[in-house]
Amino acid sequence: MNPVVFIAKLLRKSGKTELSLWVLLSGMRLMPGSVPLFREYFINRMATRDFDAIINMCTLLSRKNANTESMKNLATKFLARASLENDVPAEIFLSLRNKYRTTTSECLALLSGGGISEARKSFVEVLRLAGIPDAAKDSWCLAFDSFLPTTDSGSNDTSNLQSDPSVSKLVVSGMYWSGSGAIYDYLREFDQVAAIPGELRLWKEGDFCLNSLASRLKNGCEFQQALQRFLTIAVLGTGPVYNWQEEMAADYGLRAARNDTDGRYAQACRRFLESVHSLDSKKSCAENAFAECATQLTDDLTRMWGGTGKDLILYDNIVHIGNIEAVRFLGDATVFCAIRDPRSNFVTRWYENPRFHRDVNRYISYYRDTLKHFELILSIYSEVSSKVKKVSFEHFIASEEYRDELAITCGLDLARRKKGRYFKPKLSGKNIINYQTFPDQGAIRKIEVELGQYCTSLPCGEIHGQ
Repeated sequence: MNPVVFIAKLLRKSGKTELSLWVLLSGMRLMPGSVPLFREYFINRMATRDFDAIINMCTLLSRKNANTESMKNLATKFLARASLENDVPAEIFLSLRNKYRTTTSECLALLSGGGISEARKSFVEVLRLAGIPDAAKDSWCLAFDSFLPTTDSGSNDTSNLQSDPSVSKLVVSGMYWSGSGAIYDYLREFDQVAAIPGELRLWKEGDFCLNSLASRLKNGCEFQQALQRFLTIAVLGTGPVYNWQEEMAADYGLRAARNDTDGRYAQACRRFLESVHSLDSKKSCAENAFAECATQLTDDLTRMWGGTGKDLILYDNIVHIGNIEAVRFLGDATVFCAIRDPRSNFVTRWYENPRFHRDVNRYISYYRDTLKHFELILSIYSEVSSKVKKVSFEHFIASEEYRDELAITCGLDLARRKKGRYFKPKLSGKNIINYQTFPDQGAIRKIEVELGQYCTSLPCGEIHGQ
């Protein structure tokens, strides 16, 4: 590790962020092209919520022609995270694009303009620039060919991706800092469970996820454009980004694509794109057919990532309570939705989420609207409500009996749990009433008045068991 970064990181973690900043700025003057120094600088400013400093630094970097690909990547990531309202001028993102994002943008422009052969050549170049494994390139090209009007891309064999039987899944969901991580840690202590790390974005949010695709199904032109974004951002991760949701989705997608050394990930994504491309959106059954295609994709990816020998595959926050409709695309799944006392949720987000707006009135509206939408969807879609289990974070932490009842309902054997390996209820217990010592008790009282129906009261006493 760079010694300047090491010293700055130690100072930041000890609470001396301004001294750490001085060390970093001094180091950056001596090593102006050091990516590790800039990364620590951005982390330092995120820790102090100095978003203007991050945006200003990224704006400065966007004007330099000598930036490396690594520096452009770094600046784009933090620029996206630093804008709470996603309102950074598009030209700054444009000037910070690396080669494969620039080429992807050119490829899509050629495709929309009718330059079919040029678009395909450009897409092949995208794969090369992004470092996609050779074993996956043919499948990605065939997936891209499904957008071309003269190409029959369905002729190649994908029979190695079987659709039956459906894969049994456990899915943990929340609404940002709602305690879903504790549920995830508890469930992965069972040896029947294979846990897939990372909050994958395919099902979750943005105008390129499965939920968004389904909503555009009836509009042919919009659906076509959304499919292209799904390919380039959500599953391949090479598309141009303009905000933090897109950047996070692209980050996950690119990581999956670069790790696809046997080509199975590309094949699964290709099959999905080809199947939904052939749907007749005018038919009354189109939405159900899309859900079947999306479920097929989910099962294909789950088999690939989950491996074999486990009864259940565990996903962490691949759906959000505010977009619980996505449960329709998960197939055989039990979804644990963490509901947290709004007071402790507000305080935790205040301290731990650099992007949190800290406006109590805005938070109250967000919390209320999210849960109202959640309950509405459960009342509309029986296929969603039948899979969802609402979990009180407070009761989950406080009661071993409550936790174990939830485990039994989804087929877990309590004797096969390695207690204490990941889940620490006594450590998590301090988060139940963190609002009692929050400096702004006026904000807490306002939450109690406006969101009283969601506030949780627990009897005094110790947290029960591991």
